[in-house]
Amino acid sequence: MSRNDPVLQPLRVNNLTLRNRVYSTGHAPSGYLDGGAPGPRYALYHEEKAKGGIALTIIGGSSNVAPDSANVFDQIDAGDDAVLPFYRSISERVHEHGAAIMLQVTHLGRRSKWDIDRWLPAVGPSAVRERAHRSFPKEIERFDIDRIVKAYGAAARRAREGGLDGIEIAAMAGHLIDQFWSPRTNHRDDEFGGTPRPGRRVLVYDDHGGEQALTAAERLAAAGVRVELVTPDRMVGAEVTGTIHPDYLRALYASGAVLTPDHELRSVRRENGALVATLANVYSDAVVERTVDEVVVEHGTLPVDDLYGRLRAGSRNLGETDLVALTEGRPQTAVAHADGDYQLFRIGDAVAHRNIHAAILDARRLCMAL
Repeated sequence: MSRNDPVLQPLRVNNLTLRNRVYSTGHAPSGYLDGGAPGPRYALYHEEKAKGGIALTIIGGSSNVAPDSANVFDQIDAGDDAVLPFYRSISERVHEHGAAIMLQVTHLGRRSKWDIDRWLPAVGPSAVRERAHRSFPKEIERFDIDRIVKAYGAAARRAREGGLDGIEIAAMAGHLIDQFWSPRTNHRDDEFGGTPRPGRRVLVYDDHGGEQALTAAERLAAAGVRVELVTPDRMVGAEVTGTIHPDYLRALYASGAVLTPDHELRSVRRENGALVATLANVYSDAVVERTVDEVVVEHGTLPVDDLYGRLRAGSRNLGETDLVALTEGRPQTAVAHADGDYQLFRIGDAVAHRNIHAAILDARRLCMAL
């Protein structure tokens, strides 16, 4: 493999520079654990990956930050200072070979078990059973949230003191953080709730015209929220196909939502515990204000093109795509920099705001001609 391959180029992540873009993801040290911390075998396992040239290895998948996140599948106990000698040992081994090392931390929430480890009840946003691990969680209280937030901070402090280069917070796979994101596991009606509280006033501003804002407005209105859907277009959902547009309108009108076309959102300010949104008519410039509890804005996306910008100078085509060749399914032959080491192309919404179908089509057109 060429040393000029983009995968082998350094990558800067905040204050950390990785020697390439190859890394090993976090996974629990099953079979390596001894009293909450792995032994020498686990350190040697990661050291061998560092010797092989990897840029980053992440240790301790699902390492527990708090005592009520039980040791279900041999995780590191990241919630106790006793782990520090292990951190220092493994970080020295990995750093000696030029690689970086991080730790994945988590709180299992309702995925924990009450009858192992410290025999503490599992917690979750709501008392909804986790069928895989069989727990009936306690509905988490505010003091639990404060305690667990502090535990994450303490785990990060231990990682730093142990010489690690960072932490990865697991907010996936049904752990505590993403349990708050799902309406299936979060039935709360407080500030940590996953369902909007009835009676709240929400202004949804749609500068896109697709289904995203209409879907958000429909869901909010169905939950009893007082919704006003504002758009600078002459109608809401201007880009939504006519076969489903009537269904959106029927649902919004039935729920009492207010639809306000021809207005743009100029500003939002806080006032007396609420938000004041300033709207202006796009034709007359007449200004009106709305006092609401929340403002939701759908304004499309901007391309994430920083990697493209860094790689462009080293490419043979300097990022240029021959659009005629692309649409005709012919190879890309543009050469703007003869000393370049690779071809570089952007596809889908890495170019501009487009959907997944555009990315798939772009990729197919490019690859079918290779």
